[in-house]
Amino acid sequence: MIRTRTRHSHQEPAGTSEKVPTLLSYRGSKLAWGHQVDHSGERPDTTIEGVKLLLDPSQTYRFKPARDAERLLQELNKTPVQAVGDFLERLVAHLMEILNRRFSTALQSMELQYILTVPAVWSDKAKDATMRAAHLANIPPSALTLLSEPEAAAIYAIHTVQPNSIKLNDCLIVCDAGGGTVVSYTCTPQGLMSV
Repeated sequence: MIRTRTRHSHQEPAGTSEKVPTLLSYRGSKLAWGHQVDHSGERPDTTIEGVKLLLDPSQTYRFKPARDAERLLQELNKTPVQAVGDFLERLVAHLMEILNRRFSTALQSMELQYILTVPAVWSDKAKDATMRAAHLANIPPSALTLLSEPEAAAIYAIHTVQPNSIKLNDCLIVCDAGGGTVVSYTCTPQGLMSV
């Protein structure tokens, strides 16, 4: 089941957003993440943005904030894997609070699955770095799946855009206009197959 969270706590900006900004700010022993960093409307010199891209060094040249993040992480004596692990750890803790409020003690008997998306162009080395960051965030490897971003978009579209209208052997085209990726998928009995 996929649910999108659009309500925020008092620490987050007014309005709704289906995205949490991938921002980190290390202030001494404290770590602000996501909307906690963006809330003041100012981004201090210690704000790290685009750290996920540092998991695949071949991707960093495209995005200046990722290059800035690399410099900040060196000053903090942290690796990109550690920083992504810190972000994921905070995100998982936040989600567990929400799930605990919703399901209470029933949550303890549920088997949780974690799905992390990665760019379609990522190398196996970058995917491995993502898995190591998830491990640092205490995500069990047996409960973790990596999924390419276009495949995740296709699955989301299948479940939300007239879900009963897609049939076996239909072809979907996912175009990530911002990322420059176009991928085609065919619906098979086993699931989506990239073509």
